[in-house]
Amino acid sequence: MKGYQFIFSNQPQYRLLRHLAFWTVFIFHYSLQNMLIGGPGEAIHYRTIPAVIQYDMFFVPAFVISAYFFMYLIIPHFLFQKKITGFVLAFLGIMVLNLISVIYTGKWYIHVTTGIPYDQIGFDANKYNIIVNGFWIPLIVMGLSGGIRLTKKWILQQQANDLLVKQKISRELKLLKTQIHPRFLFHSLDSLENKLKKKQAGTPGLILKLADILSYILYESERDYVLVGKEIEVIGEYMELQKSNFPDNLKANLEINIPSFNLYIAPLILLPFVETSFEYLTMKDYSDKNINVVINASEETLFFSLTCFEECSSENNSFQQQGWSDIARRIESLYPNNHQLLLKSDSQGIQIELRLNMKGSINTQQTMTRSTNIAYEFS
Repeated sequence: MKGYQFIFSNQPQYRLLRHLAFWTVFIFHYSLQNMLIGGPGEAIHYRTIPAVIQYDMFFVPAFVISAYFFMYLIIPHFLFQKKITGFVLAFLGIMVLNLISVIYTGKWYIHVTTGIPYDQIGFDANKYNIIVNGFWIPLIVMGLSGGIRLTKKWILQQQANDLLVKQKISRELKLLKTQIHPRFLFHSLDSLENKLKKKQAGTPGLILKLADILSYILYESERDYVLVGKEIEVIGEYMELQKSNFPDNLKANLEINIPSFNLYIAPLILLPFVETSFEYLTMKDYSDKNINVVINASEETLFFSLTCFEECSSENNSFQQQGWSDIARRIESLYPNNHQLLLKSDSQGIQIELRLNMKGSINTQQTMTRSTNIAYEFS
C-alpha cells in the first residue's frame, strides 16, 4: 500500500517524494556522465565533483523547467484534449526554446570556467552543450516525465473502468434479484398454503426449499463466486417447487454431472435462465409443459443446456429475448471471451446452451467429499 501511495497518491508529501526521487536519479546519472565526458580532453581529464556541481547548476534548471512545462501544460491542454497538431507544435516550440537557452547558457558556462570572451566562443567550443544539453537531454527528460504521466493516467483510468464494470455488474445482480417472477412466489405460497391445510406430507420440506432459494438469491449471491454445486442445488429446489405448483401438467428433469473437486461460478448465472423459462411455461395453465436441464462440468468447462416447450403451443416467444438480454450482458461482463451462449426462442419452445471456461474459478484449496452425478425427474 505504501508503494501504491508513493506512485499514485496526490497528497503533497507523496508528490514531493516522487519528484525528489525522479530528479535525484536523473541528476546523479547526468553528473556521472558529465564527470567522464564533455570537457576538454574528455577521457583524459575527468571533471572534479565541484566542477560537476557547477556544470549542473548551469544546465539542470532548464531541464526542470521544460519537463514541468511539458507535463503540466502541454500534455493536459493538448494531448489529453486530443489536439494532436497543437501538441506537436508546442513540443517543437519547447525544444527550440531549450536549444536557444542552451546556446547562451553554454557560452556563459565556457566564459565563466575558462575566461574566454563571449565573442570568441564559437560553435566548435559549444557544440557538445548544443547537441547534448540542447537537444538530446531535454528529449530524454520530457520523454521520461511525459511517459510517467501518461502511464499513471492510463493505469488510473483502467482502475476507474474496472470499478465501473464492478458497479455495473453489482447493479445488474441486484436487478436480477428483484426480477424473480412474482408468479413463482404467488403460486409457491398458494400451493404451500393448500398443502398445509390438507396436512400433506413433505410440505415442511417445500417450505425449507423456498426459504433456501430466497436466502441464496437475497444474501449468498452477494459473493463474487459461489460453488457450482450450490447454484445447482438451488435450481433443483426451484424446479421441485415449480413442479409442486403445477403437479398435473408439468414435467421437469434435471441431470447433473460435475466432478469431485470444487468449481466456482458467478452467482445467478444459471438460475435466471431456468426462472425465465418457467415463466414462459406457466403463463397459461392449459397444455402439457416440459422442461429439461442438463449441467455437465469438467476442470475447465461448465456446460448448461435447457430445453422447454408446451405440447400444444404454436405462439412466438420473442418476448423472452428481452429477459435474456440482461442475463447475457452480465455473462459477457463476467466471462469476456470465455463463454459461448446459444439462445433460441420460437413457436417450438425455448433452447438455451451455455458453455463457460472455468479456469480461474477453481478453488484448489478445498475438495468435495463426493462427486455429483445425479438425474432428477419431477413428475
